[in-house]
Amino acid sequence: MQIDTTKKPLGEVWIKAAVLGASWAAIEIVLGSFLHNLRVPFKGNILTALGFIILIAASFRWKDKGLFWRSGLICALMKTMSPSAVIFGPMIAIFMEALFLDLSTRIFGRNIIGFAIGASLAMSWILFQRIFNLILIYGFKIVEIYTELTAFIERQFNWQFNLALLPLIILLLLYIAFGVFTVVIAMIAGRKIANMPAVSIPQKEQVSVESKKDLMFTHSIPWLVFNFFAMIGAMVAIGYSPLWFWFPSTILLVLAWTQRYKRAMRQMMRPKFWFTFGLITLASSFLITFINANELSWLDGIVTGIQINFRAAVVISGFTVLGTELYHPRIREELLQSRFSNVHTALTLAFETLPAVIAQLPSVKNLFKSPMIYLKLMIEHAEQRAKEIQNRQNQKIIVVSGPRESGKTTRLLELFKELNNTSVNAGGFVSTRILNDKTTSGYNLYDLQKGDLGFLMHENIDFGNGKVGRFFINKEAFETGNKLVDKLIDQSSDVIIMDEIGKLEKAGQGWAASLQKALTSKASVVMVSINPEHLDNVSKTFKFNPFQIVNPAEWDAKALTALIVKLIAQTKAVRIV
Repeated sequence: MQIDTTKKPLGEVWIKAAVLGASWAAIEIVLGSFLHNLRVPFKGNILTALGFIILIAASFRWKDKGLFWRSGLICALMKTMSPSAVIFGPMIAIFMEALFLDLSTRIFGRNIIGFAIGASLAMSWILFQRIFNLILIYGFKIVEIYTELTAFIERQFNWQFNLALLPLIILLLLYIAFGVFTVVIAMIAGRKIANMPAVSIPQKEQVSVESKKDLMFTHSIPWLVFNFFAMIGAMVAIGYSPLWFWFPSTILLVLAWTQRYKRAMRQMMRPKFWFTFGLITLASSFLITFINANELSWLDGIVTGIQINFRAAVVISGFTVLGTELYHPRIREELLQSRFSNVHTALTLAFETLPAVIAQLPSVKNLFKSPMIYLKLMIEHAEQRAKEIQNRQNQKIIVVSGPRESGKTTRLLELFKELNNTSVNAGGFVSTRILNDKTTSGYNLYDLQKGDLGFLMHENIDFGNGKVGRFFINKEAFETGNKLVDKLIDQSSDVIIMDEIGKLEKAGQGWAASLQKALTSKASVVMVSINPEHLDNVSKTFKFNPFQIVNPAEWDAKALTALIVKLIAQTKAVRIV
């Protein structure tokens, strides 16, 4: 029996980061939409504050170094991947905010000083990134227009201070103050919920958060290369070529992009873009005509304004189309599965966690009514999910796979006898055949610890629960088997054995419920028998990768028992705290 043990498990800090990143992303997705619809100012600062409250509150339980930046990275990737394109602005902002918090706490410690400096830098970054984005989109001419206009106002009122810097300084101080305020709230909340009694986590129906991808869109690497060089070429042309060249060529390029990329079209159709277009054009014309003492006409001012706006159209559309093409499955797979396998695995876990986190979020009214309770609930859910992931990652799924009547059940009975000679706590069930003249007429449910539990299926006895194949189903026996597995989970059994997983379980019937529970339990090893024809579908349905697939014809009960004992010892040594 050959075993592949080369795949390293995901580190504990990445598991915690996946859960916290999903929690932060849930806030960004749900409350972000709410704040956007209400047109609330400083939305980015508010969302950052809420994310930091979660991270800082969680840090009272989890002391892992590097947890903050990893959580920010996961949140950033989740937020940018959800709308079927890579959105650079939010990705950079969220990651940099988390990185500042991580670096600050590493230098100054996880105390009021470290958290306050980190949060202040993170909030300040929001302002600096907005300024940088404006310069990137409109070019340095927008800075010239702004400084000239503020200088004009200074002269009109005979003010003796730099009006251009004053709004920026005021905003910066407000951002820093908001960062410190966030830390104070977070630390008070963190200490308070640490002393609160445990909150029961209600089971809610999970919310679908599937990506709103255009399934008809075909990604193209040649288009990605073309878009990159076209954007650079257009920006150079707008800055250095004559009007007769850059004006029509820019229009043609943007039109081509809007035809291929619906998201680029949506960007160009936003009223905000056209309002800014008109405002900048008028400001440029006013600046050149009435403020500057030169021979330029108002028409030159309008051309300058159009030039600035055309650059903005190229940058906005260009980054939009680049982000869309960067969602190419091949590019994502190469980036995430090569040197970034930890990120890829953690991101997958985070997306699996996100629906449950969103389902736990309260209404805005309830959130403001009892914020501490819901923060406590979110932190406890994060802890529970992290332990669940750790258990599942450490857990080894061993599949006995062979065709019908190949001896799978017999092999499982042999293995259980061998396990009984060790200190391993094992249990489960098998389906024993009922023979009638060497022909199978049904199956009995057999408890490995207690013995025969009666009919499971029979071809001649109608239990009133429908059929699978030619056999009538005894629903009560399935309920008994599911309760048996529940009991083994409650007893923290080391090994859970389940026989004949297949068609019923794929449909969510039979042993589906207990198998799902077993796969998220603390059991070190789950043994299942599956016919080869169902193996792929069952593993995909229940999201597991077999640690080993054993053919009944190549069975060695003693060697397999020794392996299981070793796996149990390894698993118990790495339980998450």
